[in-house]
Amino acid sequence: MDTGKYRDKKPSSSSHPSRKNIILFPHEKHYGNWLQRRVQLIFARKEISGSQTLRKIDINARAIKEGNAYFRQEGIKNVNLIIHRADKLKQFADKSIDVIFTDATLMYIGSDKIGKVIQEARRVSRKGLIFSEWDCEDNSREYLWLDGHWIYNYKTLLAKYFPSGSIKIFRHPEGLWEDESWSKFGAIIEVRL
Repeated sequence: MDTGKYRDKKPSSSSHPSRKNIILFPHEKHYGNWLQRRVQLIFARKEISGSQTLRKIDINARAIKEGNAYFRQEGIKNVNLIIHRADKLKQFADKSIDVIFTDATLMYIGSDKIGKVIQEARRVSRKGLIFSEWDCEDNSREYLWLDGHWIYNYKTLLAKYFPSGSIKIFRHPEGLWEDESWSKFGAIIEVRL
C-alpha cells in the first residue's frame, strides 16, 4: 500500500473531512485515551469549555513533549498530555473518563491483548467509547491481519463485553478516503454505556 500518494493528494488525517463526525460528545467533561497528534487535540480543545479537561495518552514521548510545549505557549491549561500505553490503563480509576476515543490505535493492539484493552476501556469509561478504526465485516472471522495491522470484527468483539443494542458501527462513506484500506475497512464504532 502506497500511503505516500494519500498524503500528496488528500489532506492529512488530522484535517480529513471525517474529523467533523468524530466528536460525538462535544460537551463531556473528559476525553480519554485520545491517541492522536496534537493537531487533533487543538481541534478538540475548541469543542470543550475552559472548565473541562481533555486528556491524551500516547507512547510517543516526542509528540507529548511538543504538544505540552505548544499548549503551555498558547496558555491552554485544560489539556493533559501524558506518555502512556493504550493497553495499560490501570492508573485510571473506574468510570473516571467520560468518553474514550481511539483513532487508528487498536489496529496496533495484538489479538492476544485486545480483549483486555476493551475491558479496561469499559471499566474506565462512564458514558461511552468511540473508535475510528478498521473494521472487518466478515462474520466468519474475529479478525484479519493486513500489512502490519489488526482488523477486528468489532460487532463480534464488542458483543462479548457490551449489550448489542449499545453498539453502533458507521462505515465511512464511499470516496471519503483515497487510501484503499481506509476506504474498505474504515469505520466509526460507537458504544454507549
